[in-house]
Amino acid sequence: MKRLLFRLIPIAAIAATAIPGQEFEVASLKPAAPSTAKSTFVGIRGGPGTPDSNRISYVNESLRNLLSEAYSVRLFQIFGPTWIDTERFDIVATLAPNSTREQSRAMLQKLIIDRFHVGLHHEQREFSVFDLVVAKSGAKLTAAAATGKPGVSMSTDNSQARLTVSKGTIADFIRSLETEIGAAVIDNTGITGVFDFTVEFTRDSSRVMNQFTGLPQPSSATAEDAGNEAPAISTALQGQLGLKLDRAKGLLDAIVIDRADKTPADN
Repeated sequence: MKRLLFRLIPIAAIAATAIPGQEFEVASLKPAAPSTAKSTFVGIRGGPGTPDSNRISYVNESLRNLLSEAYSVRLFQIFGPTWIDTERFDIVATLAPNSTREQSRAMLQKLIIDRFHVGLHHEQREFSVFDLVVAKSGAKLTAAAATGKPGVSMSTDNSQARLTVSKGTIADFIRSLETEIGAAVIDNTGITGVFDFTVEFTRDSSRVMNQFTGLPQPSSATAEDAGNEAPAISTALQGQLGLKLDRAKGLLDAIVIDRADKTPADN
């Protein structure tokens, strides 16, 4: 097994302090209502880069999810009490005109600090990661067509998934890979440019939902199963795209929560 030493996502001097001038104009934060539906939306609506650019909603989000968005780190790089996964919150906020995504993240940081009284620090921790390399058969990627809208999309039918990249780079693809396998993926392909391609695979829905929503794993799942395996998608990558995932170890920045209030302060 290879051992790599790197900092995948530098987090410059993370500290739970407010950023002057960076706050939502108006913000409401409250516990999310219990879901009675078989499927529940979890995620972000509106905000910079969308048609509703001056209003942003964080729906049914855990504190882990909110910290992941605020500090631009992966869910598995955040460490804290168990309730940061189980307690869910809704935030509706108004932004100043022409706010950027980076500014909205700074505003979310301040909101988290003010309402949850979060104190945190960052440190280097060793994680299981994957190297993405070109398989012996060679890469099977198609240069992007002149037409088409850039993007990465996922469609599913039960456990069968289709991940489609349009006018995307390897870096764009890796962000979706990391969601699927719950671990960092390091680009060692040496491939540059933009491509159109599709990969079809059988997904582990319980693991993917854990990575996306922060909900706990089923009790039967082990830590190894939850974060460090990618058997179905690994096979698909090699056969369909000529890419391969190799296990490795790496030092990544981790956010560690020192204190936080389970019940946020009133609006």
